Amino acid sequence: MLPVVADWDGTGHTSIGVFEPNTGNWHLDNGNGKWDACSSTGDTCVTTYGAPGSFPVVKALSSEKLVLGTFQPRVTTRVRGRDVITLGVWNFDLDGDGNVDKCNIDQCIENFGKTGDLAIIGDWNGTGKEEIGVFRPQTVQFYLDLNGNGKWDGPTVDRLQGPIGLPTDLPIAGDWDGTGKVRIGVYRPSAGEWYLDLNGNGKWDGPLADRLMGPFGQAGDLPVVGKW
Repeated sequence: MLPVVADWDGTGHTSIGVFEPNTGNWHLDNGNGKWDACSSTGDTCVTTYGAPGSFPVVKALSSEKLVLGTFQPRVTTRVRGRDVITLGVWNFDLDGDGNVDKCNIDQCIENFGKTGDLAIIGDWNGTGKEEIGVFRPQTVQFYLDLNGNGKWDGPTVDRLQGPIGLPTDLPIAGDWDGTGKVRIGVYRPSAGEWYLDLNGNGKWDGPLADRLMGPFGQAGDLPVVGKW
């Protein structure tokens, strides 16, 4: 299972959840930090939204609306007897019915990312609306969809940040200093260390200018960031 976190019930506090890639099932905590039964008063469960190989993402459309989504770096579809490969595929459940609907109902994005990329979501421009992005381990750079059109328009229109971290690090994003500005970072599972871009210039400037936290975690752990 893969972790997901968000303010599921609008209380202003982040709660935990998990996503099962093989089944597309989501189990979202009601805020008590325990695995409860799925019900109107228990946890929230969404079934079969996602496909094997998908990574879970959650995007805030506003302060009052969250949508579940998935990211697939590479999708192979059989069309007329041949394989068609599409890179950087995102799907968001805009209507909230827990199903992957047609793209005129839900949101479909293609060609933002490629094989090996890791998904990241954040309010990159301070509008209160979150947009997509990817971390590319090969170059340890972040590609952020600053204008929100679901396309990579180059670093003069969108935002290219890095280098920060190592190819084995995992991407994170959050408001590291309480200013309301979302900034990037990486988590290093091998050391349980968190490298946070505190000054917001998109690079790692060392622990005096930025922030190094840990050890917190161990090899095999996956990072989550929230307002707990």
